[in-house]
Amino acid sequence: KGEVIAFGGRTLGDDKAKYINSPEGLLYNKSQVLYGYNFAKDAIRDSASVILVEGYFDVLACFRAGLHNAVAVSGTALTEQHVMLLKRFVKKVILCLDQDEAGKKAALRAFELCSKEGIDVYYASIKGKDPDEALLASRDDFIEDVTKNVVPYIDANLSRFTKESITSLVRTLPSAVERSHYIEKLAKLLGTSVANIEADLHSHSQTSFHQFTATPEKSTPTEFTAVDLALGAFLLFPKYKHLLKQLIVPDAEIERSIYNAIESVTDFTQIADLPLVDKAKERANIIALYCESLDWLTWSELLVSINIKKQCQFANQYIVKRKIAESNAALVSAEQAGKEEDVRNVQATLHKELQLRRFSEGS
Repeated sequence: KGEVIAFGGRTLGDDKAKYINSPEGLLYNKSQVLYGYNFAKDAIRDSASVILVEGYFDVLACFRAGLHNAVAVSGTALTEQHVMLLKRFVKKVILCLDQDEAGKKAALRAFELCSKEGIDVYYASIKGKDPDEALLASRDDFIEDVTKNVVPYIDANLSRFTKESITSLVRTLPSAVERSHYIEKLAKLLGTSVANIEADLHSHSQTSFHQFTATPEKSTPTEFTAVDLALGAFLLFPKYKHLLKQLIVPDAEIERSIYNAIESVTDFTQIADLPLVDKAKERANIIALYCESLDWLTWSELLVSINIKKQCQFANQYIVKRKIAESNAALVSAEQAGKEEDVRNVQATLHKELQLRRFSEGS
């Protein structure tokens, strides 16, 4: 309707957050809102295309250049709700995102979501780190790069991705004709046969990314524990951070690192705001993407609170069972070695963990 639902501002000091938005509420849900959509929707409908940029000033840059079908996400990555909003009118999405690593990751995320809905995704390579800078450098070049020089997203990235990641991208294409086209291109690029690429595609299709295990000994970086899911809920819904106290502090290194980062930040809107080392930040992003794939972002406000508490309960039971299993193993080892003091220490620890178990099952 074009009415104000929130405010956003650029920080000028040393704040960790580059932009600060209004808190979410009944009217403002950043996972559903696209900045500038009320101004751009007519141009989007007329052209059946949208230029997707990252920030407020990038939208303004596009409008200053006469490109009125531009919108931006606001304080979050592109979501399925955003894509469904655009899908009604759009056949083509042009990604005009920042040229840094974060922009490339955002482009990949956008491609995967849009392709799944049958929307053609193109990539604009601009002369500048972002649309605002590119426009200031050369208005004509910027318009040319965003309208005439765009290329299909996979074509723009064939040389950048590994064989495995390109194969995964090809799998997301809904059209068999498109898949066949890119299988042939990929085979030529890699100097292999079409049959080998198709075999890889078949192999990928046999392995679901959405695996779940509750057995710590078998856990791998692509599997998700109950603790991961609980942490993922807080990563997707940071406004519910006050419920973090219902989750027992995990003892695994990366889990504890993510937990501590969430606890230490007074207010955060995205994973980039959290003080995490690269390994933990990468894991946090993977967990968040997995939880998004479970359609958690479609939960109502009431369901969010209920389900976060439920995820915490499952995670607590998992953590305690893991602690008890480790203590039992340590107890057996100490008894076999005849170390009486170690036995007493482990028994005391085990007693505390059994009490913790009763807490977790009643939480």
